[in-house]
Amino acid sequence: MFVFGVCVESTDRFDRHCLPAIAAYGGDDATLMSSPDLPVARTYNDVLEASLDLDGVEAVVLLRDDVEIVDPHFRTRILAAFERDPQLAIIGASGAGSEPRWWQTAARSHPGSPPGAADNAGTPVDYVDSACIVLRPDLAARLRFDDVAFTGPSGFEVDFCHRAREQGWRISVEPISLTRHADPDDIDAAYQQAAAVWQGRRARSVTLGTLEHHVALEEGTHERPERFGTLPAPAPPESGFTARHRRILQAVPPTAGRVLQLGCGTGVFAHRLAVERGAVVTGIDHEGGHLDQARRTLHHVVAADLNRLPDLDQERGHFDAIVAVDILDRLVDPEASLAALLPYLAPDGVVVAAIPNVKHWSVVLPLLLHDRFEYRDAGLLHRGSIHLFTMVEAVAMFRRLGLSRIEACGVEEIPLHDPSHLDALVGCIASYGTDSDEARTMLEAYEYVLRARRA
Repeated sequence: MFVFGVCVESTDRFDRHCLPAIAAYGGDDATLMSSPDLPVARTYNDVLEASLDLDGVEAVVLLRDDVEIVDPHFRTRILAAFERDPQLAIIGASGAGSEPRWWQTAARSHPGSPPGAADNAGTPVDYVDSACIVLRPDLAARLRFDDVAFTGPSGFEVDFCHRAREQGWRISVEPISLTRHADPDDIDAAYQQAAAVWQGRRARSVTLGTLEHHVALEEGTHERPERFGTLPAPAPPESGFTARHRRILQAVPPTAGRVLQLGCGTGVFAHRLAVERGAVVTGIDHEGGHLDQARRTLHHVVAADLNRLPDLDQERGHFDAIVAVDILDRLVDPEASLAALLPYLAPDGVVVAAIPNVKHWSVVLPLLLHDRFEYRDAGLLHRGSIHLFTMVEAVAMFRRLGLSRIEACGVEEIPLHDPSHLDALVGCIASYGTDSDEARTMLEAYEYVLRARRA
C-alpha cells in the first residue's frame, strides 16, 4: 500500500491534477491524507505519524498539490528501487518535468560549481526537492521534518535529506515523470534556507562547546594543551627612562624650546627632555602624589582633569611641541583633550604621541584563541586603558584635529617568541587582499611614535 500525503494550498489544483493522478497510478489500495495546514513540513509530519498506524505500508509519497504523476510505472519503479538497495530511504523524481538541481547531486564540489543534473535510474543524490518525496516506511518511523525551523514552503526537504544521510540512509532519483501545474518555488533557495539553519545549529553547538571549554580553563579542569601555550604580554616599564623613551625623545624637534607634556606623571621623560635639549617643559596631569616629584624637576606643573582641560595660563601659540606619552589610551576622549590644547601650539609646532597598537599579537592572539583581553598593570592593555588605538585610528584622529604631515618616527617591535606561529594568521589576513609584510609588521608593532604638524 502506498500512502499519499498532500498539503493542499489550492483545492482547485488538487482536484484537477493531483487527485486524479493518485487515483490512476497510486494503486487500488492507495491511502490519501491531505490537509490545508501550513507550514508544509507540519502537514508532512502529520502524514508520517498517521502512516505508523497502518499495516502493509510500502512507501509514503509526499506531493505538492500541483504535481500530477504521469508515469504509469510509478509504483513499479519505486518498489524496484527499494528492493534493489535496502539502505535507500528517500526517492526523488528525475524524469520529464522534474529535473534535479545542482545541489541535489552527490558529486557537487561547492555551491558555486554545479556538476550537472542526475537523470539515470538509481542515481545517488544528496537531496530531493519537495515536489515529490518518496520515503521508505522504516525512515518514516525514525525521522521527522523540522517544522519549527522551516515555516515556509521549502528548505525542510533539504534538511530532512541531510539528517537522513547522517543516519546512514541513502537517497536517489528515479526516472519518474511528473507534471507541475504551478510555478515551482525557487528550489535553489531551498538549499540556501537549509544551509542557514545548519549554520545556526552549528553556531549553537560551537557556542556550547566554547563555553564549556573556557569554563574549564577558568576552573582549572581544562586538560587539553593550547596550541601556542601561554602568550606573554610584553610590558615596557613605566618608570625610569628607557630605550622606548629615547625613540619618543628623538621625535621631538631639537628646535622645540618650549614643550607641553600631556600626562607628565612623575616627570621622568620631561626631565630628560629638559636636560638634553635645554627645553622649558610644562607638565599637565591629574592631581596626585606623582606631581610632587614632577614639581621638583619641571619648570611648571598644572594639576587638572585631563578629560576636562581648563584654559591654560599661557598665551596662544606658546608651545613649540605638545608631547603625549602613556596617556591618550587612558582618556575618555583623547581627541577632545588634544583639541583643547592645540590653540596653545605654535603655527609651526608639532604634536608627538606614543600610540599603543591594539593590533599587536599579544592582544590579538589571546582574543582569537582564548576569547579574552588580558588586562595588566602595564603595557598595551593597562588596567586604566579605556581607548584603544591602531596606527590608522591614530592618524584619522590627527587629521580630524586639523593636523597633517603625519610621520611615523619610530616603532617598537616585539615579535612572537616563534615568529612562524604568526604565519597562518598572516596568510589569512593576506587572503583578504592585505599585503602580508604589512600585516606582519602591524601584528609585531607594539607601539608607534607619530609626529604631526598643523595643516
